[in-house]
Amino acid sequence: PYLSKRFIQREKENFDYDFVLSDLVPEALYLSKIMGVGNSGVCHFTWDWCFRKLYPDYKVLHQLLDYYLSHADKLFFPPFTPTEILDKYHDRAVEVPLIVKRINTTNLKKTGSQFKVLILDSGTGVLTGAIHKNIPILKGMRDLQFILPQRFQAEGENIILIPRDAEVSDYFAQTDLVVARAGFNTISECVANQVPMILVEETDNPEITQNLQRVFEAGLCGWMTLEEYQKNFEGSLKSFLKNDYETVKKNLTKVRTDGAEIVAREILKRL
Repeated sequence: PYLSKRFIQREKENFDYDFVLSDLVPEALYLSKIMGVGNSGVCHFTWDWCFRKLYPDYKVLHQLLDYYLSHADKLFFPPFTPTEILDKYHDRAVEVPLIVKRINTTNLKKTGSQFKVLILDSGTGVLTGAIHKNIPILKGMRDLQFILPQRFQAEGENIILIPRDAEVSDYFAQTDLVVARAGFNTISECVANQVPMILVEETDNPEITQNLQRVFEAGLCGWMTLEEYQKNFEGSLKSFLKNDYETVKKNLTKVRTDGAEIVAREILKRL
């Protein structure tokens, strides 16, 4: 709470805006109202929801976040937002399609029509150790081609490394399957490019858990436990390709990705 109030005071002294759009900083919404300007938030989960999951006994923080968020004029929520959040903010919630960046592809060296699998870690390195251990397994699956970030230093005829200075998101469009932690950016890129995905669970992370549950229920991904990722990666991957891949690929074609345009139009109406 102390740092939060300190942030508000500092920003208040330099405030010179006609509208505030946040993704979602609760303090920013509160600040806009005391400064007399409108606001909107864009997010797939809210911090009050997240902290209640992580720290259920921290009542002071819950109340403070509730107070700040009560000053939101509108909150734009893309698909897969937890229903608890939509219910709580129903009077100011606007559900929109996925918000994604425009697709920009990178030319990859292709080996015939070989099926390409993009293997990604999270920013916090949750899967780093397991990916390193799985590299010999990847090399042995010669009917598939694997794309990994260069930091894994994997070498093999069926392995492509993504340069350190490259945008990983540029590789989605030329990939047939993504295997990654269930982060919302990864999910959005896969949906935007209509690339099937196998999402890996993560313990003690309510956002990742909720993302995985909602996307899986929508029939847009396969689900791999961390144990399966570590001990039966090849078996789990082949099972998905045999039983679920085509269904997921078909379902992805039905998801809209024009959320950014809708949010922009709604905000422009208020300016």
